[in-house]
Amino acid sequence: MFFKYLLLDLDDTLYDYTYSHDKGIEKVFAILSEHSKKSIQELTALYDLININLKKELSSTASSHNKSIYFKKMIEVLKLNLSFIRII
Repeated sequence: MFFKYLLLDLDDTLYDYTYSHDKGIEKVFAILSEHSKKSIQELTALYDLININLKKELSSTASSHNKSIYFKKMIEVLKLNLSFIRII
């Protein structure tokens, strides 16, 4: 198959990844804070701890970059009911 165009997206080429990532994390932490009654600082500390442990556990696998695994683990540790999550 022949392609007429090839589009490559290198980090920060089409959008500012760091800004988008930080805004996404802020939103998720705000929702988790509301439902867990934990402060943003407590959630950040928990996320950092989970991040360190999962990076060791998943080491060189592609899954080590999958943030949904990190948030799934946070939700488990916080013992939250997932019924409040909506896909927008």
